[in-house]
Amino acid sequence: MYIKTYSTLTFIALSYTLLLMPNLHAKSFKINTSKSKVHWTGSKITEKHTGYVQIKSGNVIIENGKLNGGHIVIDMQSISCDDIENNKYNKRLVRHLKGEDFFNTVQYPEASLKIRKSTKKYSGDYHIMADLTIVGETHPVEFTLDMEKKKKAYISTGLLTVNRLEWGIRYGSGKFFAELGDRMIHDEFSLKFEMHTH
Repeated sequence: MYIKTYSTLTFIALSYTLLLMPNLHAKSFKINTSKSKVHWTGSKITEKHTGYVQIKSGNVIIENGKLNGGHIVIDMQSISCDDIENNKYNKRLVRHLKGEDFFNTVQYPEASLKIRKSTKKYSGDYHIMADLTIVGETHPVEFTLDMEKKKKAYISTGLLTVNRLEWGIRYGSGKFFAELGDRMIHDEFSLKFEMHTH
């Protein structure tokens, strides 16, 4: 009886210890913010606009050679436009995007993406399930990511389509405002990203 009880307690203690031990096969790689970039595209019926937003910080978790997690912080105050040559109208659009009608960057200067689950599909391709936080609200998103290793660094590329209505950004939406005509802004915008690790 004593031997059985002792063996049971030893097994429980060992199992608990293993659960608390760090995963020695997982490694965190910091995002190289100077090389990484996020290119946005937004559109309405008659035209579209494009630009960049900067990654502030982040990391990806690699376990046994596979992507197993990650967290990216985006500097929303870095929003820029690269398709309007007229300086006056360029600044007007950027100011509007940073304002309360859209991303309210004074109150919400950061956005973030946290990978909850990554499933490897093909060589280098992953199906990503993540939480995207914009204007203080967090909602799930899914997208495909391609990752390759070059020397000791990793390069990830992908395209994320975001329906802004899920985050309460309704300005210019035909679903909430009538008779907008060609001033109607599409509800979805895209984020094309390229991330490099150190």
